Amino acid sequence: MIRQILVISIISISFLSYSQNSSSNTQNDSTSFLSAFQRGKINGQIRYFFMATDNQKGLSDYYANAFGGRISYQTAKFKGFQLGITQSFDFNIASSDFSKKDSLTNASDRYEVALFDVTDVSNKFNLTRLDELYISYSIKKLNIKLGRQNLNTPFLNTQDGRMMTTAFGGIWLESFLKQWKISGGWLLSVSPRGTSKWYTIEQSLGLFSNGVNVDGTPAKYVNNITSKGVGVLQVNRKIGTRLNIECSDFIVENVFNTSFAQIDYVGPKKWFTSVQYIHQNTLNNGGNKNQSLTYVDKNGQSNSIGFRLGTKFKQFTLSFNYNYITKDGRFLLPREWGREPLFTFIPRERSEGLGNTQAFVLKTEFLNKQKNFGLKLFTGAVLTPDIKDTRFNKYGLSRYWHTNLELKLSPQKHLRNMELMLLVASKVSIGETYNNPKNIINKVNLFNYNLVLNYNF
Repeated sequence: MIRQILVISIISISFLSYSQNSSSNTQNDSTSFLSAFQRGKINGQIRYFFMATDNQKGLSDYYANAFGGRISYQTAKFKGFQLGITQSFDFNIASSDFSKKDSLTNASDRYEVALFDVTDVSNKFNLTRLDELYISYSIKKLNIKLGRQNLNTPFLNTQDGRMMTTAFGGIWLESFLKQWKISGGWLLSVSPRGTSKWYTIEQSLGLFSNGVNVDGTPAKYVNNITSKGVGVLQVNRKIGTRLNIECSDFIVENVFNTSFAQIDYVGPKKWFTSVQYIHQNTLNNGGNKNQSLTYVDKNGQSNSIGFRLGTKFKQFTLSFNYNYITKDGRFLLPREWGREPLFTFIPRERSEGLGNTQAFVLKTEFLNKQKNFGLKLFTGAVLTPDIKDTRFNKYGLSRYWHTNLELKLSPQKHLRNMELMLLVASKVSIGETYNNPKNIINKVNLFNYNLVLNYNF
């Protein structure tokens, strides 16, 4: 209740400033602390989200209707300082009973429950969360932000595909020096997408799913990991107008380290190409001395190599994407923290937890000249190891063909702030499932339907 009062109080101050007449505004001292609040800005989003999953015949299907949004307020700068706050809210309209498991497999819903709170499947009403509460300071080309905030990095990002996005707590710095961008920070807490609470970094690991250990035993690392936080350092360098190089290092203290490098090149005839390399290695014991309770095995490592080649012609973009996770080990990225940056990523499935895996994806995109109508078609095959090869298959995912069709429409004139998005995702098994429905439900042989209406203000 206290945080709601805080939000209302700050927003009320800003509304009072707008209610003042123009003559009183001219008398305000634009350099005063009060003026920074009066000149602050409010923005937000109202969202309706329908999602449904049609599983293979004989298995349970699920659906959800959610309504909610977020409202943000940011002060104007005062001697380089700014304050910001964002509040999210989420209500159930009509949805499946997520506490009811499939009678044949005892599996729970996977996708729709994330429109609410995956940690409390019975709570679908009046969900609220204080997403952002920060103070920032800017001087010349340096910005420092302290507190709860949104991030957009290769491994830590908002992953805005549900009602509540992912947010992080800590300190973040950004510096711009000619063609260089240097950023990074130290993070102590996170509120994952599909949850309504905040967690320490170590508590957040495993909130969604734990899968199995490399020996096939159930993984039980949730609430059993010890870590003081996440450290990130990123460097971007533009060379001319055609070449961009990005390197970053991502350390989960006492658990594992991830190094990332990507080179993007845009050719003279609207063609483009990119290469990507990701290396991971265990730190200490991987989070717990007891290897049955650790997130990653002691002395473990993984390597991922990606390639992209594409072209743009008129309003179309076409690209071929390839990724190979080697036999060195599993590629690991906590699903609670963000989408993976692989070129072959398609919404509604991850490569996290896989090793010895190849993916081939063709991506086609269309955007009209007015940029108010877009169409995407992503399709490709992910060649995972056998389900029984638990060393390289953490979640028992068979080889599959993945296709997504996405339509986006932004009406003009009176509804110009409205966005409509329709997404249909299909995953079809092209590997061995051993006729076990547990290897099928919410994984393959399914359709996932999404209808999203956003109003931004």
